Amino acid sequence: MMPGNSGLSRRAILVGASGLAVAPALAQTPNPAMEELAAAAARESGPCVWYESSPQEQTDRVIAAFNRRYPSVKMQHIRLIGGVDIAARMVQEARTPGQSADIGSVSADQIWGLNSRNLLAQVDWRRLGASAQQAPVPFTVNIAAAAYVIIYNRNLVPVGAAPGNWDDLLDSRWQGRVGAWLISHPFAQLAKAWGEQRAVEYTERFARLNPMLFRSTFTLAQQVAAGELPIGLGLYHATQPVIARGAPVEMVALEPTVTTSIWTAVARNAPNPNSARLFVSWLLTPEGALAYEEATQRGSALVPGTKTANLLRGKTVVEYGPEETEVFRRHLTRFNEMLKAGGREAG
Repeated sequence: MMPGNSGLSRRAILVGASGLAVAPALAQTPNPAMEELAAAAARESGPCVWYESSPQEQTDRVIAAFNRRYPSVKMQHIRLIGGVDIAARMVQEARTPGQSADIGSVSADQIWGLNSRNLLAQVDWRRLGASAQQAPVPFTVNIAAAAYVIIYNRNLVPVGAAPGNWDDLLDSRWQGRVGAWLISHPFAQLAKAWGEQRAVEYTERFARLNPMLFRSTFTLAQQVAAGELPIGLGLYHATQPVIARGAPVEMVALEPTVTTSIWTAVARNAPNPNSARLFVSWLLTPEGALAYEEATQRGSALVPGTKTANLLRGKTVVEYGPEETEVFRRHLTRFNEMLKAGGREAG
């Protein structure tokens, strides 16, 4: 049971090894290539800038854990909401001088789009310890997966009346009372499991409910928590913060479970390329993967021992693979139009 502000948060913070309480670093078998990279990274002036959509307090914890292992490497997180914003920013920066990102974390379609513009570094990730599944191509790696779930406010929806599956989400009682992300990732991904025609029919029916569409699934979770909407198609990780604060929010795991992997890449002209490669490589280790999941609730299904790997065990997991990115992007354009035609964007 699994991104709140729809604007831009640019609180840029350098996080060192001290100042935050973090768990002791996990034992990690030294990788000679990473140790060599760490020495080169320590000589860079930094900070190494990472564009990613999680709230700042979460990425502070990730960077703190990284700095426990590599205290000489300066990192800076800049929060941009949604993969489209991150990719657009990186494209703009490639055209103009000034501050630019070293690292970007977005969905597969955005990463593949950036690569098609020759904006990403080609890296031998396998030499740095990545598995073939984590690094199927040299320009990006899979660091985590976001899983879609139904979320509901139990003060507005009794437990027995909550939607339990995809079909329940289409019930007419949710007319004008359901929320979803503005981008149609979960619906487009369903075409992988159901075939395009069934997924189109489902999305058209959902759009006729006049759903409220949010630029961030963190905002969606907050609105459900506040009782502004009774239910939504949300994300496991984006709902965790409101549950942790005691909000009356519950989640329902779906079958099949639709996921969107988080892909991370180093910019081709990264100002701090060694620091960037080191940080991304560390995210793929058990230590890094667990630190990222502990902070953001988005974990890697490719690293044994994560909560995400456990959550997805036994589920039919649906997601277009990297090699199907062009097919998925065509679906996404079509499904976005359907969703926006019936929905209304949250202000």
